[in-house]
Amino acid sequence: MGFIDDISEAIVDASNDVKERARDLKEIARLKREYRDAEKFVKSRYEGIGRDFYEKNKDKKKKDLSDITDALNRMDALQVEIDKLKGGVDCPACGTLNNAEAVYCNKCGERLDGTKEEAETEEDTAEKVDAEVVEEDDKTK
Repeated sequence: MGFIDDISEAIVDASNDVKERARDLKEIARLKREYRDAEKFVKSRYEGIGRDFYEKNKDKKKKDLSDITDALNRMDALQVEIDKLKGGVDCPACGTLNNAEAVYCNKCGERLDGTKEEAETEEDTAEKVDAEVVEEDDKTK
């Protein structure tokens, strides 16, 4: 019966992992919907007052512009939450949260952790291949 118990436990564990991932995907979808709503709002406000006017006057603390700034800040915060749920990567140099697939930081351009190790592994592999080629050449001579 131990084998069946092990299989049963593995199925329960896999089921729990699937449930957790489904919750994460649901939360990502909710955040993306909220992000799109905020994005639509910003676009409609930009049309109403004009992007140039906003850029020139955003630091003057005019009430009719603060809601745009608030929405843009909310969009940034939502994107950070989405990136975290997707396994985002913090930049070792500036601390900016980047997309999980990013190789370089979107803010400062620093190579992100994990990708550095992969690059070193690729370099090691290339060096081994070069050494093997030289070794083969020496054997054939």
